[in-house]
Amino acid sequence: MCGILGILSTDSSNDIDTLVSNALSTLHHRGPDDSGVWCNLSKEVALGHTRLSILDLTSAGHQPMSSISGRYQIVFNGEIYNHLDLRNKLEKNGDSLSWAGHSDTETILRCIDCWGIEKTLKSMVGMFAITLWDEQDRKLILEKAGFTFLNVRNQDVPTYVMHGAADLGVVGLDVLAEKEYDLIKLLDLNLGKCKVAIGLKAGTQLDWTKSEIKVATKHVNIAKGFFEKKAMAVDIVKLYGSIELAPLVGLSDCIVDIVETGATMKQNGLEVGDTIMETSAHLIANKNSFYIKKEEILNIKEKIQEVL
Repeated sequence: MCGILGILSTDSSNDIDTLVSNALSTLHHRGPDDSGVWCNLSKEVALGHTRLSILDLTSAGHQPMSSISGRYQIVFNGEIYNHLDLRNKLEKNGDSLSWAGHSDTETILRCIDCWGIEKTLKSMVGMFAITLWDEQDRKLILEKAGFTFLNVRNQDVPTYVMHGAADLGVVGLDVLAEKEYDLIKLLDLNLGKCKVAIGLKAGTQLDWTKSEIKVATKHVNIAKGFFEKKAMAVDIVKLYGSIELAPLVGLSDCIVDIVETGATMKQNGLEVGDTIMETSAHLIANKNSFYIKKEEILNIKEKIQEVL
């Protein structure tokens, strides 16, 4: 069987080409016939593949493989038993483009280009694992053992689950509190433990006698809720980055932000104040999905609990 891997990074300073090449060297035993690496232009995602040639022994089966449209990049392991039938369906539907080779990987990409991801996955019969990068929608999609995994921004996970685009999700409790969606919290994974806390200019305290406190944060609802419980008027300044600067330049009286050790605040001349909430990663479920697929979802939850 082939070896596949992927790296998704939001840190542009990472040498993602070297990271994926080094990781790929550990998978050589799974695919001694060929290997390849692909990185997108922004260096945020990289895919790697070591190949054990079965259906197509030529270079036409080299991976990572790009779709004809250029929208998708794929690494694939396994076999699609009905891939010739899928090719016939494409040709009957008017797809007259010639084929580069005989691999089922090429078949998958052509189907996705023509039918989309969901229809393609439902049409495939076989045993396989897939990692697919969608350059247009900026999504990394993994498919294995009948499960489709979407790698999306942390803040977007509850939205995907809430609207039924995903049955389950893993997300921080702070994001759930901020979104205020009606979702089922299935399990505290006890991962990524940290807290949402107030940050103040070192050596200062909040003046609770003021008529209004100005707070810089991206956690708008959490901050509002905290100060409302204290019957304190608050003016929220929503920021998406460099939040620690706000009290230092007089933009706000304090900040509300995620804190793990407090080192980042300290480095920026701030100190950690009151803790608003503790947070960690949680397994969540869409309500409708839970009622329809309750047995399956609870089975997944139990299997996760076994390894925690």
